[in-house]
Amino acid sequence: MLTLSLDRFFGKSNRFYFMGIAIIMIFFFHLDTHYADTFATNAPAWLRVFDQGYLGVDIFFILSSFGLTISLDKYTEKPDYKQFYLNRFKRIYPYYICYLILLSLSFLYVLDKTMTIRLFSDNLLCLSLFLDSPETALIHVDWYTQSILLLYLFFPLVFQLNKRISSKKFTIEALFLLLLILIARLPIYTQSQYLFISRWPVIFLASVIYFHIKQNDYATIIKLSLLSILVGSLLFNLYLLLSLGVFAVVLLICSADITLPFNKVFSFLGKHSYEIYLAQNVWTYYFIHTKRFDSPYILTTICLVGTIITAIVIYFAGKVLSKLFPKN
Repeated sequence: MLTLSLDRFFGKSNRFYFMGIAIIMIFFFHLDTHYADTFATNAPAWLRVFDQGYLGVDIFFILSSFGLTISLDKYTEKPDYKQFYLNRFKRIYPYYICYLILLSLSFLYVLDKTMTIRLFSDNLLCLSLFLDSPETALIHVDWYTQSILLLYLFFPLVFQLNKRISSKKFTIEALFLLLLILIARLPIYTQSQYLFISRWPVIFLASVIYFHIKQNDYATIIKLSLLSILVGSLLFNLYLLLSLGVFAVVLLICSADITLPFNKVFSFLGKHSYEIYLAQNVWTYYFIHTKRFDSPYILTTICLVGTIITAIVIYFAGKVLSKLFPKN
């Protein structure tokens, strides 16, 4: 029996579980793509299994959008925006600063270049997402953090918009979803911008679905999920179909009364997924490009061990930096 509830969908167990799965997908996807790009050859079959591993990012955005909506909806009166922003940026910036420092060292070691103060600040202030230059192209793997920070920044407005749209007829929701899909398909973005904007449909879906779950409106949830898959199919767009499809799959699994396998392992990885994400960027991109080894087995082992060690460093260094932020 399917029983949709806010706690089941975004309870800590399910949230961290799917974040753990997502970070594994992203790690091996980056290994797959960067190996192929660096050595101009296909990665071995066991790595190509993760050709669609970028969908892990979609899972992150789905869970983030749903969670942000819950955070703002819990206020009965005017939301405490100061506390809202402090909580979100405190979770990201201390670890992101540590990552940028490690990235600067990677520039010296791998590219034999020095990261300029401007390039460092452009990343810190999320400006490089809007810049298209050879220098910013070197760090295109940073797009996710900058996108999630921008999502945090503007989400109070997104929340109010989605709350109003969810109270309208299904037709209004469907038209707005189609509008976002159309915007995402416009051929006017840089690669980094497209990677963010193409996730707007699932960000919208996760937020409005929250209000329908709260109202026990299962019919609209089913119609929005089916519409998403139908649109992706009609447009013959594999990414769009998979991105919108993964939303329906996550929703279905979270609503089912089942025990998820390897819960503790995936939940642990999910709890530390951001530090792992930052750490794997350094290894799956910069280390592979050194071409010190061409064996995918050796590279995978080194990147895996390096990612674990670097994630631990980022975690503890970030904890220290977070103490400089105002307390809750």
